[in-house]
Amino acid sequence: MFAPTWTAYGALVAAVTMAIAAGTEQPGWSEEWRVIRKIRTRSMPWSVTVASNGAHLYVAHVGLRGRDNVYRYDTATFELVARARFSGHAVESVVRGDSLFVSNSRKHRVIELEANKLAVRRQLESGAVPKQIALSPDGKTLYTANWKSGSVSVIELATGRAEHVKTGRHTRGVTVSRDGSTVYAAVFGARQVAVIDAAKRAVSDRIDTCKHPRHVVVTHDDKHLLVSCFGDRYILIIDRANHAMIRRVRVGRGPKTIALSPDGTFAVTADERADSLSIIDLATWRARSIPIPAQKPCGAAVSPDSRRIYLTARGSDELVVLERGAASPP
Repeated sequence: MFAPTWTAYGALVAAVTMAIAAGTEQPGWSEEWRVIRKIRTRSMPWSVTVASNGAHLYVAHVGLRGRDNVYRYDTATFELVARARFSGHAVESVVRGDSLFVSNSRKHRVIELEANKLAVRRQLESGAVPKQIALSPDGKTLYTANWKSGSVSVIELATGRAEHVKTGRHTRGVTVSRDGSTVYAAVFGARQVAVIDAAKRAVSDRIDTCKHPRHVVVTHDDKHLLVSCFGDRYILIIDRANHAMIRRVRVGRGPKTIALSPDGTFAVTADERADSLSIIDLATWRARSIPIPAQKPCGAAVSPDSRRIYLTARGSDELVVLERGAASPP
């Protein structure tokens, strides 16, 4: 075991108390969130991913190559229990069973790690400079958004074979509909989201969005696509039925990652240019921002019980943990 790297953050560093009028707001939106831990990571923690059982989380470091690329923490103790070592830069990750897939932007591939000890299992070729990655609902296909090659790679995990769909300059984000039929790619350099027919593996439509669309997610009910506008301070809500923008939600400046709560009631954004996170009520589309005692929040994830939020802060090399309804420290 490695020595613990967390410190309790003391009395209410970033707790936000808001008087919320009686209404239909979801608890995750209206309840108070408190910072309960700040954990020192390695250089430039970019993303955070939570294991499906919530027992562990994974932090990918962009600022290192060849060592400490990914850390695994125990979420009960916040002890650092494993670390990965491979050549290149770790950017984003997804979990499937006992495997963790990590995009390696320097080596233009995806690294498959054993999720417990973080040993390298295999390396899968992708397009140039892969960033966000996503799994198909059946877990058989991996999609990567490739920044330099302006494409989405479609990787069959059984064989490792990859096909590439041209999407546009600086493709940054990728997600898959819940029914697996459609892939969405945020084209950072074109103010668009490319819509890919998953069966045909071809672009079927393009949605005009905003300045620097970065991250995309599909809501649990499969009805809406959420797009973060890094060049502004909005999250766009797209109707999947007709690809029309139905709402523009104001959040903190420079929203990057969007994370959905597993209970489907709220979304979280990491607002890098505001040093904040924003919480969006998915029933009303209301949003509120919470200041974070860290610099340049970048990655975000929500625990399986929807009661914790994890944020990476690449400017201060920290992992920040917030808990819903947490009591003030004594």
